[in-house]
Amino acid sequence: MPRKGLLASPQVRLISSFAAVALVVLGVFLVDILDSRRLVLERVGSSSEDLCRLLAERIDGSLRESGTPDARSAGAAVFVRELDALTLGNGRFVAIVDGRGGLIMRRPGSAGSLGEGEGELRRLIAGIAESGRNGSMIRSETSEYFYSALEGERDFVVIVGESRASVLAEWRRKAVAYAASFAAIAALMIALSLSIARDLAQGTQMAARLVAVESASDMIVIADLEGRAEYVNPSFERITGIPRAAAIGSRSAVFGTESAAADAALHAAAKGESWRGEIIVADANGGERVEEVTLAPVLGPDGSPRRVVAVKRDATERSRLQERLKKLAHYDSLTGLPNRALFFDRLSGAVARGKREGRKFALLFIDLDGFKGINDSYGHHAGDELLSEIARRLRASIRDSDTAGRVGGDEFIVLLDNIAKSEDASVFSAKVGAALSEPVCLPSGDIVSIGASVGVSVYPDDGEDADAMLNAADASMYERKMKRGKRR
Repeated sequence: MPRKGLLASPQVRLISSFAAVALVVLGVFLVDILDSRRLVLERVGSSSEDLCRLLAERIDGSLRESGTPDARSAGAAVFVRELDALTLGNGRFVAIVDGRGGLIMRRPGSAGSLGEGEGELRRLIAGIAESGRNGSMIRSETSEYFYSALEGERDFVVIVGESRASVLAEWRRKAVAYAASFAAIAALMIALSLSIARDLAQGTQMAARLVAVESASDMIVIADLEGRAEYVNPSFERITGIPRAAAIGSRSAVFGTESAAADAALHAAAKGESWRGEIIVADANGGERVEEVTLAPVLGPDGSPRRVVAVKRDATERSRLQERLKKLAHYDSLTGLPNRALFFDRLSGAVARGKREGRKFALLFIDLDGFKGINDSYGHHAGDELLSEIARRLRASIRDSDTAGRVGGDEFIVLLDNIAKSEDASVFSAKVGAALSEPVCLPSGDIVSIGASVGVSVYPDDGEDADAMLNAADASMYERKMKRGKRR
């Protein structure tokens, strides 16, 4: 009998409520840490694969232009020029090996030695040779490195390696910081629940028991069941710039102006359940701030909710980091255009809509004429500026519903969505070609001109899936380039 009375006491109910909040916060932290790790690995994989493709295309182009049949017959200058132009960053290396597994060159490092992880690299090279997957991207993970490898057209393999320790260092620091934050919040919840429980049992003043809350770095708001604030801690005033007197009695102290979030959270609290979500609120400087809100009910002696407690954290930087990682994974870092992965996702969507709705769309495959000469004459910085200007002109030449992407060193693709007739694609092609052929002023002040070979394919006339459309546009581009006497 005494045991049953203890479990039904308001103190135990209150502590149980805050324990539930602590578990919710722990779950939030664990999900965020795992999601952050996934985003970091996706960024690394996408970045390494893009570097593999770019370097393989450049080396193949150089060997093709010099008439060299394979990588073993080429001079070291071809590889020195391409590798020395790279900015690798800490923890990353690039190796070029021939088809027999012999090292041609490595950066950073010297010829003759694969350096760190040599045994792992040898096994990866042997695996590529056995698989015979010419032109396929191969990814591998070991205890020390992440590898991406791509076999070139002329008997060589590009390998990009990233040190696991370097890639995951920032994520580990974030995980440690989150663990410390959770420990602090858990301690805060325990202190708060014990404090309020003693006040309910002994009738003491709540203010004497809120030392931990007053000193907490997170914003804490206690409100009634309508969401009107009864208490805000000093961190709330410091972060929001709203005085305590102005916050008391206001629903905006918890939810800002997001009424939908307020209704959902208070509905959950009325049922004795916790709620978690993100809201966007205006800050004191007129900008916007992302807040992560965890709200839980405070139960009375009879077990029914009497008020709610909300723990709010400024999640603006985390939200911005997620957006930056998402952009790195789906957009070309130089031009800001969709990269190969995002473009082909949109192309697959266009094919699905075309089949479902019977709509036409077109692909323009664009290869710049004379870009290599400008790159060699004026330097890679000037080449990058030229590619950025080409991207700006592409965006200006197409409609908002269309998509332009960069899929290679000087190769671009445009998806013309929902065209009325096949002839419209030729009109767009001419418009784009004219725009790209206009002279460009380089940062040095030099005026240069390049051309563009534009291939066209129309759905469903030239293909009924993404690969067929791409192959048809590529063949059309190559035919136009040959007719103009340009080299690919």
